[in-house]
Amino acid sequence: MFGLEERKKSKGKRAKEETFELEEELRDPVKYKEIKERVDGCVQELKQTLRSGEKKEEFEDFAILLHGYAALQRLITRLSKNK
Repeated sequence: MFGLEERKKSKGKRAKEETFELEEELRDPVKYKEIKERVDGCVQELKQTLRSGEKKEEFEDFAILLHGYAALQRLITRLSKNK
């Protein structure tokens, strides 16, 4: 499941370092900038919605989304430093 079957099959052999699709996309400077701007925009939009107090019934859902996007921002930052 999740593409790890092949990894288990090749226990005897040294498995190559696996890279995720996002890591490969972030190596391209154009895609990196596009993804970073999109994530930053979503974060700002969520923060604005939470501050405004609109949609109080969905407040918790927006907070969870905000945490997810913040984690994605940290991931993007770490991957860009490892280039």
